[in-house]
Amino acid sequence: MSRFTGISDKSGSTLEAAKDSLSKQQSPSQGRWALFVVFALVAALALCLLPRQSLWIDEIFSLALATGHSLEHPAAAADKTKGDFIEPASPMPAAEWQQYLKHEAPPASPGRAVRAVLLSDTSPPLYYLLLYLWTLIWGTSDFALRSLSVLCSLACFPFVVSVARRTGGPKSVAPACILFPLAPLLFYYSTEGRMYSLLLLTLLATASAALRLQEEGGSLSRSIMWIGSSAAGLLTHYFFFFPWAGIVIFLLLLPGKLSRREILLFLLPIGLIILPWYVAAFECQAHLRSSGAWFNMHRSPEYDLVGAARDQVLQSFSGDGYGLWKSETNWSRVSLLLFGCVFLVAFVRRHRQLFEGPRLLLWLWFIGAALAPTALDFVDGTYLSHHPRYAVGAAPPAYFLASFCLTSVGKVRSALMALIVCSWIPSILNIWRQDARIGEPYPKLIRAMALTGAKNEAVIVDSIPSGVLGFARYANSATEITSWIEPLGTRKIPDSLITFSHGYRRVLLVNIHGFHPSMPEETWLRKHFETANKRGIAGFEIVDFRSKAETF
Repeated sequence: MSRFTGISDKSGSTLEAAKDSLSKQQSPSQGRWALFVVFALVAALALCLLPRQSLWIDEIFSLALATGHSLEHPAAAADKTKGDFIEPASPMPAAEWQQYLKHEAPPASPGRAVRAVLLSDTSPPLYYLLLYLWTLIWGTSDFALRSLSVLCSLACFPFVVSVARRTGGPKSVAPACILFPLAPLLFYYSTEGRMYSLLLLTLLATASAALRLQEEGGSLSRSIMWIGSSAAGLLTHYFFFFPWAGIVIFLLLLPGKLSRREILLFLLPIGLIILPWYVAAFECQAHLRSSGAWFNMHRSPEYDLVGAARDQVLQSFSGDGYGLWKSETNWSRVSLLLFGCVFLVAFVRRHRQLFEGPRLLLWLWFIGAALAPTALDFVDGTYLSHHPRYAVGAAPPAYFLASFCLTSVGKVRSALMALIVCSWIPSILNIWRQDARIGEPYPKLIRAMALTGAKNEAVIVDSIPSGVLGFARYANSATEITSWIEPLGTRKIPDSLITFSHGYRRVLLVNIHGFHPSMPEETWLRKHFETANKRGIAGFEIVDFRSKAETF
């Protein structure tokens, strides 16, 4: 009997081994297919979202600079021959304003786009140069503008796989590849016509190259990859520096097959590549920007700096919109609770491994990206930490750490992953439902104004240049529009308003996001026109005036 039992045990163990072997052979293929499905679904969802939402002022700004048009230079420095924004003496059709968001014929040179960035922006030029080339090929539609960001986001996947495998092992790859594209914060920025997807791509490429250098040593190709991605990141956004500094510190602490001397030598070509831009940017930083130096505005005493730091740490895990989309508070709490449980279990079971080896790179990267805005606010008294975008670079290491921790929770890993994704779905749906970003539904505003395009109808837009162009982009091409940009100082009361309103029976004053809340032009118009109505739509305020007489 024991013989048969032994045979049965052996055959049973052999069968189990065969099943295990078969599952190991099948699971990589099945896993790849599952990841491909996730990749395809996210790509399709992102591409379908692009035309659903109108552009907001920062995206308008991107398009203007990429087509070689400076927007935020001093009025006296404007050069019409170089496409600079100039306030017209009288209203002009929306079609003429729209030219600031298009390539000229023949197109301006890349050098003119760099000049526009120097005069107008506080960010480096790499994204704008790529967008310049992209829009030359694909045009300047909303879809074309945002599709570059989607492409950069999708290009992150090979680096996500590489970093996840090197920091958490093969079992960390699948969770990382699911968390990265489905995280509401990254999904949102992957569809925005700004440089944040490119920032994430350069961070991931730099981290991947750093881990390869540490593990395999400094070959020519790996060295070029790290130097190139580092320089690209520093020429994409200044906040790249903080997580990048964490990666450099990691290499100096744990150089692996590199020598510390090699690491320091790598910094030399990076410095030489970025030096021309940083010197030029330093020389131009004294220029007045028409929106004002908002990044230097001092925060109010009521601003909760500790709360802002907390939010920037948690925003990668939470589904909270932080003003970007409608938040689902209960679901955000669920996602934070789930991540908290995962990290707690991993800390109890593998607390030493959580902070050693390649995971140290993730912690230094995360801390540098998540806390830099708050640290700058603490030093300068600003409110950079109010904006989620400045800490978006903390999201990838957050998901790599979470993926590593998920390998510690045993058989419930898949269930926890599913619950985390489910807790994020309401936020993704809310992003999808929005008809605009940051409360700027220009098409909705224009429909509400019931503009006819008649010659006796004019619109005065009180905003910054990108706000004026955002309105004009979605207006009927015949709509007569003029700008009122208070900091430029080119508008005078009453002379400018007499010119603007002469011959118009209907004048609409639009204030976009209250950039200039005093609105002295409204006071004058109320004295000389009948006020038909005043109302607010999202972040806009509209005052509809009808003339008492045709002329003044």
